[in-house]
Amino acid sequence: MFNKMMPKKNEFFEQFSLHAERCVAGAGAVMRLMGQIGKSPEEVKRLMQEVDMAESSGDQIEHDTIVMLHKSFITPIDRDQIHMVISGLDSVLDKLQDVGESVMMYDLQQATPEARELAELGADAVDRVRKAVNLIGDSGEATAALSFCKEIDEIESKADKVLRNGMSRLFREEQDARQIIKLRAIYLVLEEVIDACESVSHTIEEVVLANA
Repeated sequence: MFNKMMPKKNEFFEQFSLHAERCVAGAGAVMRLMGQIGKSPEEVKRLMQEVDMAESSGDQIEHDTIVMLHKSFITPIDRDQIHMVISGLDSVLDKLQDVGESVMMYDLQQATPEARELAELGADAVDRVRKAVNLIGDSGEATAALSFCKEIDEIESKADKVLRNGMSRLFREEQDARQIIKLRAIYLVLEEVIDACESVSHTIEEVVLANA
């Protein structure tokens, strides 16, 4: 009887997956963006638009999910958990958009190896988020979901080292104060993407453990 009152097609889990796919699209665009800075202004602009489109579609998914949540009498997991997951995914997209906006605002004309590596690590972390999110609705895959969350923590630790090394090299070698300001800001916002991934991974861990 209880099962008959549950959503028939796991709509909330489908929304999570859709939102996570938008995060992957945004992270991929940011990674390619870092590789194009100083090479192709046209491609940089196009990739910024790609990030914006991913963020915009993510906002719509979040809105639709919240509306669905308010209309649902029975939900497959706790209502607060649904809200936390979808909000966490939206935060990842917001941080990805911040990267594109920072590149434009600072008129960044070069990307360092550290900036490119942080963008790659961000894409790796987002991919693990997607994989973990896709397993939330499968109690038999709890161990795999938690493993992906652990990998995100490891990526975040690696990113911290890249950030520290990048900052150290920046202040040792860069003579232009404006470049120091620009690149420092880019490093920090790229690291915030990974921090947002780590935050949502902790939410996923809580959800998985509570529903295993």
